[in-house]
Amino acid sequence: MTDIPHVSKEERVSSEVTSHLSPSAPAGDLVGKTAIVTGSNSGIGLECARQLLGRGLSKLILAVRDERKGAIASEDLACGRNLEPDTIEVWHLDYSSYDSIRSFANRARDLETLDIVVLNAGVYRIPRVILATGHEEDIQVNNLSTAFLTIVLLPILEAKRRPGVKPGRLTVVSSSVAASSRFKLPQDGRPLLTSLDEPIGAETFDHHQKYCTSKLLGQLFLAELTQRVPSSVATVNYVNPGLCYGSHLARDGAGTLLGFFVGIICQI
Repeated sequence: MTDIPHVSKEERVSSEVTSHLSPSAPAGDLVGKTAIVTGSNSGIGLECARQLLGRGLSKLILAVRDERKGAIASEDLACGRNLEPDTIEVWHLDYSSYDSIRSFANRARDLETLDIVVLNAGVYRIPRVILATGHEEDIQVNNLSTAFLTIVLLPILEAKRRPGVKPGRLTVVSSSVAASSRFKLPQDGRPLLTSLDEPIGAETFDHHQKYCTSKLLGQLFLAELTQRVPSSVATVNYVNPGLCYGSHLARDGAGTLLGFFVGIICQI
């Protein structure tokens, strides 16, 4: 468990995604269960973690790239709750690194149980960023790394299921903008990823289309995966929560005209 440093009141993260527990979902229905939520130090991931705890979740893994922010989120989630000391743990996970994903999966194998996985982490990069993997960041994080993490966690979900308990659930947070992708397969024989990663001049790079395409490819992967993963292993699905205020998804746009419009849309 990552030690959680003391943070001031000003540093604490409060959920900016406003929602409430459904009256039809009784508190306590997740007692004894363990969940992993990625990208859970803010926005949708943080609110998801909050609601899981509200339903009596016994162990919550906050999977975050920045452990300092994860620790702040952990303290915020624990505030006002009578939790056991090890109920919330902060684990490092960097979607830009395959080694980080492997290390995270190896750590998950040591859990006593694992019942719920919510893969929420994602990016919307306005400047074009090519990572050390050689892939553009939206494609890497929203598609390739999410797919890799899905594949390595599914066997763990199956293995960690307690006797007599229904198969676990793995949910990927996607987006309806996948339907807006104008993605086309390369017509000149180039590999798919090569065509997506080729340098494009800043004046022609369409960051929004890259994001849409990354979400479309992720949905196509998941649709294919569910044809191969029996329901006895896990329930696999994706959700489209919509653009939510406080998600920080388009934080690269701060101070830009695009960022201004995105901020307005998020508050409507």
